Amino acid sequence: VFFCSNQSYEKGTPFSNVLRNKFKELFILTQNILQSQINTGHFKPGHLLSENQTRIKLNMSRTPIREAIKQLENEGLLVRQGQKKSLAILH
Repeated sequence: VFFCSNQSYEKGTPFSNVLRNKFKELFILTQNILQSQINTGHFKPGHLLSENQTRIKLNMSRTPIREAIKQLENEGLLVRQGQKKSLAILH
């Protein structure tokens, strides 16, 4: 249930669908930004990328950043470095 302006919105309502679409847009935007920076050489192989620093630079919440990073890990562009919250660029 989401709350906005003293009204609650159940899952599947237009408001919850708007939130889901906005999240998806942020996730895709974040993924595209990071992928572009990797592909253009802004991030060199071996560069350590911090989720928190990325969140601050892009002025976004953690969730879209994490989801974009997971997707880039699945694509083989990033790899986690042990227990740290940093990622190494593989490309």
